[in-house]
Amino acid sequence: MSGVIGTVLVLAGALLLIGSTIWLLIEAFRVGLLWGLAVIFIPIVPLIFIIVHWERAKGAVGYYVLGWILMLAGFIMSGHRRERLGGPILSPGATASMLASR
Repeated sequence: MSGVIGTVLVLAGALLLIGSTIWLLIEAFRVGLLWGLAVIFIPIVPLIFIIVHWERAKGAVGYYVLGWILMLAGFIMSGHRRERLGGPILSPGATASMLASR
């Protein structure tokens, strides 16, 4: 049952992340066309926009953080642990032996 709840939380968190990112983008375009385009195409600009225009961006940032919290809680609740998946895919020495066999 917790796996289903975890999956729902992950999906809700992902939707919040997508929605808050679109909200931030809309706010950037409301400030100006160049801000909006810069937020889309220049990776550091969203952070700069958030700092410079905190009053406009704080709602979107709050929902963004909430989305990450929900996703993290969902991953924890769904119980995807290393033991359940069968341990590590490669043992520590497996990479070296794989490379040596080539």
